[in-house]
Amino acid sequence: MWKGLKISLLFSTLHTVVTGIFALIDLYAVEYIPQLKEMKIEKVSNEEMRELYGKITKPVMKNVWLYSILFIPIFEYVWQPVEFVSYYQFTKDYVYLLFLSELPFYFCHRLMHTKLLKKYHQIHHEHTKLLVGMVGLYTHPVDFVISNILPTIIIPVLLNVDEFTMKVWLSVAILNNIIVHIGFKPPRTHDIHHLRLNKNYGYSLYMDNLLGTEKIVLKDE
Repeated sequence: MWKGLKISLLFSTLHTVVTGIFALIDLYAVEYIPQLKEMKIEKVSNEEMRELYGKITKPVMKNVWLYSILFIPIFEYVWQPVEFVSYYQFTKDYVYLLFLSELPFYFCHRLMHTKLLKKYHQIHHEHTKLLVGMVGLYTHPVDFVISNILPTIIIPVLLNVDEFTMKVWLSVAILNNIIVHIGFKPPRTHDIHHLRLNKNYGYSLYMDNLLGTEKIVLKDE
């Protein structure tokens, strides 16, 4: 169980530390540094920000520390990592992961917007403009599994990438999930997704471009 446990702890610890740093910025620095306050897409009072964090922190920590444990057996018994060979191999594998993982991410995310699963995903979309890093994993557990965990791990597990590549991949995925939700200017494509709901399902947008769901600029919001 140690291999899977190490991966799970990496995920949980990194997410908690980074979202904790952004929480300190949102709750304290933004209130007293005008330049930071101006950079927030949605201007709210410190009281409203505290109310938001009070609402989302517990569900997020459950996802990060409790439900992520369910995937330890996958890392332990399904993933059979090869030995690290070279940084050239790492680079090649990482390019494959970037390209191929867009497919499950796009379709799993779009699936969560269907009538069948929308009730689970709408929790995440309670927030349209007021976004903070922790909102990225403020989801129903079903949504967390389908649109966050599965799309992130399925390709590297199937490719049996080495442990170093897996750790880098998961770390970048976690940081990306946080950063696209921080709610600071300039608006990112995922900010547009939270406003429009039916645009920008993917992270690299090549699937959105192919299937007509891409939206880069909003002229009316």
